[in-house]
Amino acid sequence: MKPLLRNTLMGAAAAAIAAAAIAQDAPEGGDQPRRGRPDPAEMFKANDADGDGKISEQEFVDAAVKRAKEFFARLDADKDGSLTMEEMKSAAPRARPEGGRGPRPTVPPPYEQ
Repeated sequence: MKPLLRNTLMGAAAAAIAAAAIAQDAPEGGDQPRRGRPDPAEMFKANDADGDGKISEQEFVDAAVKRAKEFFARLDADKDGSLTMEEMKSAAPRARPEGGRGPRPTVPPPYEQ
């Protein structure tokens, strides 16, 4: 995999995992995460493909690619395998947390070596 693509995917995956972990807000007096937010332990288990208690770089990248493909599929309204500007514009409010009301998720810029 080319370094730029690999680093971009790793940055996006790191941002997604960090955002999910930061987004975990337990209600006062309880240990349960807020409804609709992923549980970090469940995310870790899902991404630890070989079950060794660690997420390797390859598992991390594989999980990021899977999430990127799922996200792309949600954006590709006409399912033609490409995105138009109109699909991007119409999907923007849906792509944000809280149905478009929350803060915009941030993705770090690609790291170039």
